[in-house]
Amino acid sequence: GLNLDLGLTKWFGENPLTIALGTDLTRLKDTSIQKLNTFFVNPTFSFGTSNVRIQFGARMETSNEEYYFYPDVELLINLAGNNLSVFAGADGGLRKNNYRILSDYNPFLVSELSDIRVSSFYDFYGGIKGVMSGLEYSFQAGYKPTDDLALFEVDQVKPWTRYDVVYDTASIIYFKGAVKGNLFPKVDISGSIVYNIYDLNNQEKAWFLPKLQTNVGVTYLTMDQRLRLKAETYVTDPVEFQDLDLPDEPNLLMDVSLSADYYLTENFGVFVHLNNLAANKYRRWYSYPNFGLNILGGITARF
Repeated sequence: GLNLDLGLTKWFGENPLTIALGTDLTRLKDTSIQKLNTFFVNPTFSFGTSNVRIQFGARMETSNEEYYFYPDVELLINLAGNNLSVFAGADGGLRKNNYRILSDYNPFLVSELSDIRVSSFYDFYGGIKGVMSGLEYSFQAGYKPTDDLALFEVDQVKPWTRYDVVYDTASIIYFKGAVKGNLFPKVDISGSIVYNIYDLNNQEKAWFLPKLQTNVGVTYLTMDQRLRLKAETYVTDPVEFQDLDLPDEPNLLMDVSLSADYYLTENFGVFVHLNNLAANKYRRWYSYPNFGLNILGGITARF
């Protein structure tokens, strides 16, 4: 693979004109050779005042002699300075499904893929964001029609459980929110939630794609920032998988973890992490349960 991105920005007062372009070349060789090459040009211009900003642009992409055009527009209105803003926009693009990207997401992929594609999507969204009591927050809802969404299915031919890729056209309605900042002195909080509703043309369900994912973390720094204590909770709902006369393995994941990192000097430290205190053996991928309660410790060095 080869990836190249270039960009140029020209400012007209407070208003930037940006032109981005790039290419992403993929060559996959097993029993045959597959190529998946993309190229894009993305000009945008942003203008307005301190209370109203408008971004106007377009994204043009090509992949394997097919051409795609997407909007790149957004309207931002500050209703109460930085405390409350509303925004709405539309964009889109191509998402590659080459072997590296798919196997990073699902490490139990089959060793040979018969078909690699790009997913084409539009994203029409709106929401609110701002800063309140030292916390940055945002909430966004959107509609994302997608062609060639990559799903996963159990490959029953292999003597061990492996997964192949199946593509489908999908309409996705999503909701997501995030918050981060200083809750108290020396205490940072962060949290996020994403919920997806999938409507597919051919497949019954969005196989092995979770609908709900949430994450909440609290960090406490003390002893002149040499000691970092952190508590984190991650929750995701059961994933759907094909009816293969298999036991209903996937279950709700609620992973609670605690960690402590202490720097003995500016360059050396020790750490201990207590992961999955609930000992939940959630199966993100069928036949591959997560670790139960586990403890990780060691030393760190930085120069």
